[in-house]
Amino acid sequence: MMRSIVVVLLLASIGRAQGPIDPKISLERLKEIVREARNKHKVPALAAAVVTSKGIHAMTWLGVRKNGATVEVTADDRWHLGSDTKAFTATLLAVLAEQGKIDMNATLPSVLPKLGATISADYKEITLSQVLRHRSGLPKDLANWWVIPTTGRLHDQRLQAIRRGLAMKPVAKPGMAYSYSNMNYVIAGAVAEEAGGAAWEDLIARHVLQPLGITSYGFGPPGKLGKMDQPLAHDKKGLPAEPTLKNDNPPVMGPSARLHLSLKDWAKFAQDQLKGARGEGKLLKPEGYKRLHSVEPGETYTPGGWITETSPGFLLLTHDGSNGGYYCSAALMPTLDIAVLVVCNQGPTAGESACRQAMVETIKATLTGK
Repeated sequence: MMRSIVVVLLLASIGRAQGPIDPKISLERLKEIVREARNKHKVPALAAAVVTSKGIHAMTWLGVRKNGATVEVTADDRWHLGSDTKAFTATLLAVLAEQGKIDMNATLPSVLPKLGATISADYKEITLSQVLRHRSGLPKDLANWWVIPTTGRLHDQRLQAIRRGLAMKPVAKPGMAYSYSNMNYVIAGAVAEEAGGAAWEDLIARHVLQPLGITSYGFGPPGKLGKMDQPLAHDKKGLPAEPTLKNDNPPVMGPSARLHLSLKDWAKFAQDQLKGARGEGKLLKPEGYKRLHSVEPGETYTPGGWITETSPGFLLLTHDGSNGGYYCSAALMPTLDIAVLVVCNQGPTAGESACRQAMVETIKATLTGK
């Protein structure tokens, strides 16, 4: 796992840290890291950023929007975040909770009243907090998300998907064990819709993206069909895919894995998460960020959409995302006031390997200057 690799690196690179440090990586070193990772894994394009609570410390991008073409990626290009969307959705839920519109300890029948009577006994006592922490026991995915019609209100589509999910047998005892599930964050999105009176897409823009000055956001594959105006997705063979509905996760999965934006704008979100850990965040009160970044005893997944590790001597939060055609990685170190973001327009395994190499080497250079 990326987290395990990063932890080993951190243990080797830095002692027990008690507070913020200045990033030691130079822009030239970051460019070198991205170039080496792209060349080794032969991905179309790769970009990375080192972020602090003050903003972007260093950022670079290299490569082409489409294999076989000459149009290069730019600083403003948009990248599909896949499951790194989850941290945005979790932050939205935290905002709504602070507004008194939802209760994190409420059970599913109370937060999704339209489904109350149809929720099986296995899931009736699951709370929203457990859903965000992947403790619901739900399977990772529906057998086929595309059986859900893509017409009509997105909220109704999500409720239909949730009905199917809650009819499935738990893969772990609900509330008692970790079981990663995209359905959990579809549920979270539907809960936000019930509380906020609008589609998740509108709510995430209104309460999270726009307040942070994020303007490049969209949902689904970035770009226009046939225009090559954004980085195209590439499959495991390196073959490009046009930005069509079927070349992505279905719209019903928006809250779990469908956000796209520029690396500069993703950095704004990471910056706010770091500022929030310092009591200076824009979206939430300090205790709100603390909850997003904290885990229950014996757990590793926070209600903020992050996987956590404390063995390096400080808090490390990580998460990867992919829709199969893009790959991205995030590492947040609130104690050190540093975040690293890496994006690629190819999915596993090449995109994953390129992001992993760039992430590990960037963190190493950021902490040690080497």
